Amino acid sequence: MDGRNDVNRGEFTWKISHFSERDATKLCSRAFTVSGCKWRIVVYPKGGATKNLPLYLEVPDSGTLPNGWTRKAKFSLRVIDQFDNARSVRKEWQHVFTASESHWGHSSFIPLTELRNRMRDT
Repeated sequence: MDGRNDVNRGEFTWKISHFSERDATKLCSRAFTVSGCKWRIVVYPKGGATKNLPLYLEVPDSGTLPNGWTRKAKFSLRVIDQFDNARSVRKEWQHVFTASESHWGHSSFIPLTELRNRMRDT
């Protein structure tokens, strides 16, 4: 986590080693803090209901938040191709997180076949 000049800005990088070999249904990054709020990234390496990679930003301690808690966030998530940056995928959102709606992202961030083909090409 690296906040730069603005307490409302931050950056977090999560490298998942041996991604294609993971057996887990769900992986969560360690928690990181931006503007006093804890966040984490959640990915489903085997896909969700579709044959796509779901990727989300989540408030990890949402069950402990008081009623009425909200946090407006503008954020982007990226899947980085470490060998060819031009093939990296980035999506950006603006969302109001609440205690009951504590994650946001995309259930179909990138097709799993495309992700696996990229791994094979390297």
